[in-house]
Amino acid sequence: IADAAVLRSFASMAYNNFDTHLSTILFEQTLIQSKIPFDIIFDENLKDLSKWRVLVLANQESLSEEQIALIREYVKNGGGLVATENTSLYDEWRRRRPKYGLADLFGFEKPEEAHKTMNFYGDGRVVYLPKIEPAPDAKYAATSGTGYRDIPPAQWKLPANWNELVEAVEWACGGNLSLKVYAPLTVVAELLMKTDKTRMMLHLVNFDNNALGDLNVDLRIPFERKIREVMLLSPDFEEKIPLKFNEVGDRIFFKVPKLIIYDLILVQLE
Repeated sequence: IADAAVLRSFASMAYNNFDTHLSTILFEQTLIQSKIPFDIIFDENLKDLSKWRVLVLANQESLSEEQIALIREYVKNGGGLVATENTSLYDEWRRRRPKYGLADLFGFEKPEEAHKTMNFYGDGRVVYLPKIEPAPDAKYAATSGTGYRDIPPAQWKLPANWNELVEAVEWACGGNLSLKVYAPLTVVAELLMKTDKTRMMLHLVNFDNNALGDLNVDLRIPFERKIREVMLLSPDFEEKIPLKFNEVGDRIFFKVPKLIIYDLILVQLE
């Protein structure tokens, strides 16, 4: 289950081998640590974005007219868009356009006019952010010949404005994310649905050395499905723990009593 799709367009990532990679890595790191379900997608996936509720273009600067048309149609039909920095400023050969290709969605035309915007376009929502700000203690040496290999995993740190990125994704999808886990940033999550749609599986991993407890979870349930039970399992303790839950509309709320390293929460659907 993924709410957001992060595009890694070939032209953007190939022709600018540092800035586009840094922005994309930092946005993906934000989604991971914020526990927002997402997929990484590529150019061919733009032809059908119906699976995702938000498209993230983190400094995807080199987009073709065809790609821009597909993105525009997706938003017009109700999709959400979060774009940053130089997104759509260049064509697929990295030739600079006189204005942003997505200027009508952003609400301005040129880089010198760039500012944070939150717009409605057709039935969809658009957020533009002029900057992803690296963490103050991050060290990125962008010099001539610098490439994505100069962004080592040790520097994949949350950007200084990570909260702004999260708020942008939440607003773009109408404030109805599939999952919210109220846990420290050292906890990551993955949400899956069995192919027969009888069970949802929430994986939680704690990268801190300290055990955690009483983590609140807010989970969206597929339309008109009933919950049979919610069960907690873990290799870190022997017993299976049934979890009490509250249903409100298409969402359920429950508390995870303990997370040492790894928990699996099974949500059995009728």
